[in-house]
Amino acid sequence: MLFHELHQVPLAKDDNTRVGVAVEGGKGPAVFEIADASSTSVLELAAKIKDVQRGVAPLAASELPAVILAAEGVYTPASLPLGSAVLVVGKHYAVVSAAEASASLDSALNALIGGAARPASVSPASVFDVSVVGESPANATFAGKVKGFLSNPELLMF
Repeated sequence: MLFHELHQVPLAKDDNTRVGVAVEGGKGPAVFEIADASSTSVLELAAKIKDVQRGVAPLAASELPAVILAAEGVYTPASLPLGSAVLVVGKHYAVVSAAEASASLDSALNALIGGAARPASVSPASVFDVSVVGESPANATFAGKVKGFLSNPELLMF
């Protein structure tokens, strides 16, 4: 799985297959695009993530990619970008859809993104090494494709 190619899949209604990485910024997370992430090997993707901030301006809110990789604590439920799936790296969690995040799940979602909770109903063997928060039906498919890479959260440390 670690050497799996990341193939392009439609991740949004407008066929947006772009991928970005979020880093903490002054007024909130700054998102940088990872060029050709959907067709790049995981080893090349790791190198691109390391280089993504060098000499590149962050994306505007209207230009956000379909998928945003983020370390724990970069986003809160209130600051999640609309129209993007956020992959929160660092803990073992099941896939969470923002469509299911009703008022009864608000506190659980807060704990999930903050890294303080783990769903008790999911066995460790059946979870991804990433939390997926967003509306896209392809989130679980994409998370499966990047599981090997994202199980190494140190690759996202800047």
